[in-house]
Amino acid sequence: MERSRRVQVAMSFKKVMICLIFGIISYNFAGLNSNFYLDANDELINIPQSVALSGADMAIGSGISPESSPANLAFDTIHRLSVSYANYFQNTYSTSVIGFNAPLGSGIGLGVTAAYVFIPDIDLSPDSTEPVVTGSTNCSYIYFRIGASKRFTIQKNIEFSAGAALSAKRTKLVVYRGYNIGLDGGVRVSFLKSGFSSGLLFENITSITQWSKDENQIAFPHIRLGLGYEKDVRYLYGRLRLAYTSPDLLSNSGVNAELAVENKEQRLIKAPYLLITAAKYGAEYTIMRRVSLRIGLTQGRFSFGGGLQLFNERAGVDFAYMTHALSGTYQLSATYQW
Repeated sequence: MERSRRVQVAMSFKKVMICLIFGIISYNFAGLNSNFYLDANDELINIPQSVALSGADMAIGSGISPESSPANLAFDTIHRLSVSYANYFQNTYSTSVIGFNAPLGSGIGLGVTAAYVFIPDIDLSPDSTEPVVTGSTNCSYIYFRIGASKRFTIQKNIEFSAGAALSAKRTKLVVYRGYNIGLDGGVRVSFLKSGFSSGLLFENITSITQWSKDENQIAFPHIRLGLGYEKDVRYLYGRLRLAYTSPDLLSNSGVNAELAVENKEQRLIKAPYLLITAAKYGAEYTIMRRVSLRIGLTQGRFSFGGGLQLFNERAGVDFAYMTHALSGTYQLSATYQW
C-alpha cells in the first residue's frame, strides 16, 4: 500500500512537471508581442518578513507574494491575515498589500493576496509623448492572486508539495490601461529530519496583458530555484532559518536579461558564477517564538528587519528596511493569526 502511494505521488509529480514545462515552451512560441518589463511591478508586492531576507525565502516563505512559490501554502498550519505598507524613495510611491492564507485540511493550503501600487503626482510636460495632456496625473497597479497547493508524504520525514496560483492585474499608465491574467506554479520537497527544503518556482506559465483591442503582450516565463534550511537551536532558545533563491534560470530577467542598450547579454551557461553573485541570500533567527531578527543580501543591496509576536502569538508586527542606490525603503505589517 505504501509503495503504491509513492508511485502515485511520483506519477503526479511527473504530470505536473510536464504540464508546466509544456506550458512554458508553448507560450514562448505563441507568436504574441513579448515584453521584459510587464511583470516588473510584481517584485514590489511583498511582505516585510520576505523583504528583510531580500526575497531569498522562495522555498520556505508564506506563498502569498508573487516571488514566493505557491507550493509553500500547503505547509502552513494556521490561519493568517496580514496587512502591509511600503514607502519607496522618500514618498515617490507606495504599496499596500493584504494577504490571507489558511489550511483547508488533508495537506491542502490556500492563499489570497490583494495589492495596490500608487504613484502620485506625475508631472506632464508639453514635450512628452502626449503633448495635448498637461498638468499632473497618478498611475497605479492593482494586483490580485489566489493560489492553492497540496502536500504529500513521499516517505518518512520527506514531504512533497505542488501548487499553482492565478493572478489578475490592472496597470494604469498616463494614457493607457492594461489588464493581465497570469498563472504561476511551484513544487517543493522538504526533508523534515534534516531541515532542508528545495523548490522550483515557475512564473508566467501563461501571462497575457491586453492594452487595447488590437494590442496584446506576453510576459516572459521565469524559473527560479530556492533552497532553505530550518533548525531549532535549543541551547539558545531559538530557531534558525537560512534561505537562498537563484536568479532566473531561463536567463531572461534581472541580471540575465538581454541588455539591448549595451548590446550584450549575460547567461548562466556562459557565466555560471551568476548563481552566486546574482542570487538572493537571507537569514532569520527567532528567539523563543517571540522576537525575530532578519538580514538579507542581493547584488550588493542589504536588507534587515525584525518581528514581534504579541498576545500569545495571536498578533504580530514586522518591519523591514532595504538599502538602494537612490534611497532606502521601509515596510511595515500587522498580522493576526488563529
